[in-house]
Amino acid sequence: MVKGKAGSPYAIKDYYDIDPDLANDIPERMKEFNNLVRRTHRAGLKVIIDFVPNHVARQYHSDTQPDGTIELGANDDSSQS
Repeated sequence: MVKGKAGSPYAIKDYYDIDPDLANDIPERMKEFNNLVRRTHRAGLKVIIDFVPNHVARQYHSDTQPDGTIELGANDDSSQS
């Protein structure tokens, strides 16, 4: 998950991406994460991901959104505050 650069690390910018700050090779960060999961499973362990859906950056936009999903907030009524 990518933190909001202008605020709290809990202001998630993209729920489908890996925080570039956690990667050794930023363009390959998803591959690095998948390798981490594989190595963890081979060691007989499980990976737990903390998902906090109510902590979202004000300018949320996913660059890695899976096909068939709707952008978070796409159906929000922006006339309401």
